[in-house]
Amino acid sequence: MSAPDRELLRRLDVADEADVSELLKVEPPFLASWRKRRKGPPYIRVGNAYLYPLAGLREYLHARVRADDAEEVALL
Repeated sequence: MSAPDRELLRRLDVADEADVSELLKVEPPFLASWRKRRKGPPYIRVGNAYLYPLAGLREYLHARVRADDAEEVALL
C-alpha cells in the first residue's frame, strides 16, 4: 500500500485487511470466513476493500479479554 493510502487510512481511523490479519495473527482468508459468518470485528466494505474501524477493533478485542488478563487490559 502506498504512503498516501496509509495516511488516508490513518486519518479515517481505519485499518486495512492486511493490518488486521497481522494484528490478530490470522490469514486474510480467515477474516473472509468470519465476515461470511458475521463473526469477527466490524468492518466496512468499500469497493473490493474491507476496512476495519479502529474503535470497532478495540471493542472486539476488549470483549475477548479473559478474566485473568483483565488487570493487564485495564492498565492500557
